[in-house]
Amino acid sequence: MAILTIRWSEPQDSNWTFSRVYRASSKNGTYSLQASIAIGTYSYEDPTGSSTSWYKVSFFDGVNESSLSDPVRGGTSANYCTLTEFRSISPFSKSEMSDVDVIALMPIASRIVHRKIVTKRLLVRDFIGPVDGTNTIFYVKQRPLADMNMDSSVDEDDVQVFYATLDSNNRRVYGSAQTVSSVDARSGRVTMSTAPTSITAIDGVYMTYGTTVEDLDYSEVRTAANYLLAHLVSVKVRGETPNYTMIEAAFVRMNAAGINPRFTDKWQQSFLTTAVDIIREIMGTGRSGGIGFARVDAEER
Repeated sequence: MAILTIRWSEPQDSNWTFSRVYRASSKNGTYSLQASIAIGTYSYEDPTGSSTSWYKVSFFDGVNESSLSDPVRGGTSANYCTLTEFRSISPFSKSEMSDVDVIALMPIASRIVHRKIVTKRLLVRDFIGPVDGTNTIFYVKQRPLADMNMDSSVDEDDVQVFYATLDSNNRRVYGSAQTVSSVDARSGRVTMSTAPTSITAIDGVYMTYGTTVEDLDYSEVRTAANYLLAHLVSVKVRGETPNYTMIEAAFVRMNAAGINPRFTDKWQQSFLTTAVDIIREIMGTGRSGGIGFARVDAEER
């Protein structure tokens, strides 16, 4: 059984001495304490957790405990945001938005940015390499490979490979994901631990992976995500609810006077425009010119 790893960001308040991890079987269920972890370690391996488990994290100083974070489902990807970078670029104090509440928004900002830089290819057969029972090396035709789990690196965890067969009714059966031993992002090489059998050759090898632009600098991706996080926090601080499923061009398009009427402070406006411009530079489309994210989907947890 795979061990589920929960990760979170460090607190900015140096008075906290422990992180506390809570788990429930459903999002709105009863959360029970799973572990108290000394500050300095910001991950927890849960050997009995699963993708259907839900988690909350708090900080604790031996007497006082912070409020619990918003719930996050097991298997949720890592994210590109950090409290350190967020606090360095935003003017918000902890009294305006606590560390725990900021952490709850990090996966949302990260997913929005991730979906702008990655094209996901689901169960495709567009690769080069014989399926002959001995070959373990395949090259995807669409490349370079992208970071799918948002840990800022491209490795074997970012590609899923299935050796499909046909059942007695001639229906495709994918089975479990096979073990990938290594990948090379630039060349699109995927090396498997075991070769698909000749039976698999009847229907083929199927892969799920993502592609992006050449020489992607994930430090820039992280910066863009933190600026978008600052935008989401600014909306929350104003007492509004961020529109996670549709970030319109109107958010960043300035009127003739050069001021977006949705914002009373130009520094609030700049968070989103900066995130947009960084992403457009990464993708090679130039400055935003007020175009922004035309449509972005992100789940609200």
